[in-house]
Amino acid sequence: MSTQQSLLTRLKHHNYSFLLPAAILLTVHHLFYIKDPAEQLVVTLALGMMLLSLGLYLKNREAYLGVLDWISTWGQLGMVAITLNFVWLSPQVKPDSGLYLLPAWGIVMVWHWTVVYNARPLLSLLISFAYFLGTVTLFWILNQHGFQNLKALDVAIQGAMAIIICRAIHNVYGQMQEESRKRRDAEKLAVIDPLTRLPNRRAFQQELEQAVEHQHSTHLVVFDIDHFKRINDRQGHDVGDLILQKIAELAQQAFQQGRTFRWGGEEFCVILEDISPEDTSRLCEKFRTSVEGHEFINELRITVSLGVTRVQPWDNAESAFRRADGALLNVKGNGRNHTRMV
Repeated sequence: MSTQQSLLTRLKHHNYSFLLPAAILLTVHHLFYIKDPAEQLVVTLALGMMLLSLGLYLKNREAYLGVLDWISTWGQLGMVAITLNFVWLSPQVKPDSGLYLLPAWGIVMVWHWTVVYNARPLLSLLISFAYFLGTVTLFWILNQHGFQNLKALDVAIQGAMAIIICRAIHNVYGQMQEESRKRRDAEKLAVIDPLTRLPNRRAFQQELEQAVEHQHSTHLVVFDIDHFKRINDRQGHDVGDLILQKIAELAQQAFQQGRTFRWGGEEFCVILEDISPEDTSRLCEKFRTSVEGHEFINELRITVSLGVTRVQPWDNAESAFRRADGALLNVKGNGRNHTRMV
């Protein structure tokens, strides 16, 4: 189940657990005041529908959810429409009218409708709030003309329903933001090397494909640490890890115009765009000499070998990398600690 669908399901459960019982309480409260037999029958049917929905939900929360969705959305809509019809046909709004149930029914209906049909939860909040505000405003206008005042229980329960909706939205959106943050972190970790904090091979392949496509005087640098296996064997992998981290730092300092990646092991790549071959050679030599002159842990002296190529119009990512890597292999076969551009 997707994250969005999972959150919508939680909101459905929230509706059945909080809003529906509140609507049932108000319906029972007003049922005793309604005198019109036809309207009393409609409210009784609505009460029965809500009790059935709540009972099925409490019996088996998952198995009946699909049936409950249909009953709650279409059933509540029908009851609201019938109640509005009674009000429309009446010459005046009576104190015992079912009109006073509309805020409770409507909030539950609108809230559930938007959730069932995968509308944005924020839309449900806005519509429910507007519905609540509109009905309370209508009652206030009716009260100014001498009709029945809203009962204290109405105000208390409807206010509680509004608070519950706001809390639900706040909690669910908080969960959505947390899920989104975790997803972004996971995606970031998927393209970041945990040791050097450089973008990894996956990120490099993606960016190289884009660089090859754009053709902005792109140069590709591939380098690795000379005799790194010997360092690991003699000094231990902890020292090797520290050296990799320092090499990554020195590379980022030297190639500030581009972006440095860890290809894997002791091998790194750099993509340089909008740069001349002369400037590329200068940066490579700057980096090579900075490594050569740096004193690493345990007074180690280290060198690097570099292979460089300019991306050509006929290149793809694979051919450009293969050429740069071939230049690197040539340097390693001819004494190391050198830069070769092809």
